[in-house]
Amino acid sequence: VKKAAIGKDVERDRVLSTAEIIEFFQKLPNAGLAETSQFALLIQFATITRIGEVLGAKWAHVDLVHGQWILPETKNGERLEVILSDFVIDQLTRLKEITGATAWLFPAAQVKKDQPDFVDHVCEKTVTKQCGSSRTARRWIRLKRTWLS
Repeated sequence: VKKAAIGKDVERDRVLSTAEIIEFFQKLPNAGLAETSQFALLIQFATITRIGEVLGAKWAHVDLVHGQWILPETKNGERLEVILSDFVIDQLTRLKEITGATAWLFPAAQVKKDQPDFVDHVCEKTVTKQCGSSRTARRWIRLKRTWLS
């Protein structure tokens, strides 16, 4: 089924208020999410990237010294260079203490049965299920638009 057959693609106008953004940052540490999921959401928010791009990132593409993260191929097929803020560098430095021994920023906890030596990145649904909503991505986009407005 094509999107056009379902309905119009409507741009949302609502953005989060400053109070809602503050509330998010206050509640995140006690939201019951895994620590790595909290890092993923904070990095996604601060870099304005897709959750799949964050969760599929490799340490080889992150340069903490120069504050740069290269996404070799994004959803639209293009290469993207993300300049990292001090906040993101701090989050990534803390994350590297947990997952830095693997190729992925967010490695999967379980290995594939047919490839026991192969470690993949965590599935996007792992984080979105913890957030309790299938609309998480749209809410993050709204949060990011708010931050930029």
